[in-house]
Amino acid sequence: MVQGTYPADIEELLCTVKAISPATTRLAMVMHRTLASRLSEWAGDDRERFASVRTLTPELVLAANRLDLARKESRRDGAVFQAMAASVDWSSRGRLYSEDTSVCTVIPDWASYGANLVAASLGEAPDAERVISRPSRDDERKLCSAVRAVDLAAPELADEYKALIDTVVLLRESPRSATEKHVFGALFLARPQLHDPLAAPLALVHETGHHALALRQMFVKYLSNPHQLATHPLRSDARPLNGVLHAGFALTRMIEFLRGGALGVFEGAAAQLADQHAKVAAVFETLDEHADWTPRGAALFVSMKKAVGG
Repeated sequence: MVQGTYPADIEELLCTVKAISPATTRLAMVMHRTLASRLSEWAGDDRERFASVRTLTPELVLAANRLDLARKESRRDGAVFQAMAASVDWSSRGRLYSEDTSVCTVIPDWASYGANLVAASLGEAPDAERVISRPSRDDERKLCSAVRAVDLAAPELADEYKALIDTVVLLRESPRSATEKHVFGALFLARPQLHDPLAAPLALVHETGHHALALRQMFVKYLSNPHQLATHPLRSDARPLNGVLHAGFALTRMIEFLRGGALGVFEGAAAQLADQHAKVAAVFETLDEHADWTPRGAALFVSMKKAVGG
């Protein structure tokens, strides 16, 4: 975590639920370059490729996270880190400079790894086979339509999606979409949601919200008790308060999208808006009761409440 003082636009971003695309892009570049600096130590002849990197693909984010974990483990066994560093295939990073969101068309290791983590977070058995390796043209059209829907209803949320999401990975037979921080930049999208005109843009907004908050949390701390367990309406099991905060952040973004223009376009949008308001009210009640906020966390929570009219 990078602590310290920040330029005014970054400080504003860190204390608000709003999407501020230029500041988000700047913060994401800092994050990616920080991870790239870890990788550059082990890149050999490819080291210069990381000197001016703007965006890492999810597979390189995962590689950096694995290397960082191994560095910690190497205090006990130096061979662990050396073996992990040696396992990284630096010759196959063809998407290193990718900036456009795309649909994943093969099943790379990082996507299988992320899909298994997503399954675990949902309390399900690991099953990388749920990753759809060859999305149809209709899948691609549906994704483009969902992005356009977000752009029309809430352009700033669409800009943030384009800034943070590198790859969309479709999942078959998944109850909902998900985000996994170890493969930051990958959005795991449930195919049934993709083919629902309203659920698809809502899923993009929701998961991009998780990315946006996760990015902020790489730089600042919002809760003094993030690991304290509590329940919220999106999960039946008790979850750490940090998860409750993420739920509130993502729900607030969904409400912003629904109020931004979706109400007059999508069937069922009014019912969705009422449902999201009820859920976020319950999440806020949990946070009011249990959260021990840092100063920036308190400011963020005020911003979230104002955004939903609370």
